[in-house]
Amino acid sequence: FLLSWQRVALEDRAEGPEGVLAVLETLDGLELAAGAWEPEVLARRVKDYEPRWLDQLCFTGRIGWGRLTQPQNSHGRMLAPIRSSPIALFLREHTADWLALAPPPGAPELSPDATHILQMFAQRGALFFGELLKPRSLLPSRVEQALAELVTQGWVTADSFEGLRALLLPQEKRVPFADSARRRRHKAVSSVEFAGRWSLLRDPNTVPALPGDAHAGHDAHSAAGPGRDEAVETFARV
Repeated sequence: FLLSWQRVALEDRAEGPEGVLAVLETLDGLELAAGAWEPEVLARRVKDYEPRWLDQLCFTGRIGWGRLTQPQNSHGRMLAPIRSSPIALFLREHTADWLALAPPPGAPELSPDATHILQMFAQRGALFFGELLKPRSLLPSRVEQALAELVTQGWVTADSFEGLRALLLPQEKRVPFADSARRRRHKAVSSVEFAGRWSLLRDPNTVPALPGDAHAGHDAHSAAGPGRDEAVETFARV
């Protein structure tokens, strides 16, 4: 029964983008190792799985991703997601409910670059990778590293899963940002530039005391998201 219900049995595997959606509806909000989602979970439940199907669901606003439970001890900062970092895939409509049920975030302890990028999101909303480079003329590699830090700490997500997919690539397999010609020739190359917009996973009003921003977190209790009781009620009706 379990193999059939989880669509692991060959005859019960889902198909196409709608099949990916059906699988993720069953696993809504579950945090798993970031590197396991596609090869170990989706590829084993969806016939001839293609990563673009997950990206399509993310770009069209049906699926979101991010770290819901932040690291309890962030004093030793992790500057890049590792394949074992817990990441959830969830129905986009349930984002606020899952965040309401997650432990409350603590004050971020981030590198200067990550703090700057986090402030940009809090002040300007969702931004494309190229827009993150301009104010301080940061090197693309430094912005990429800052995004990796923010994803690992549970502060940031992207329009598509391509963003996380690119951050999980070993450094030696990444195409240098200066090699734009190769990027155009090889459309299968993963890159943070192809992720769509990057944005805060958590509402800016719930980010306590952003360094250098006197207005951030000034009214966390006025955030528009639901409370825990409302979130529990949402899932109780599912």
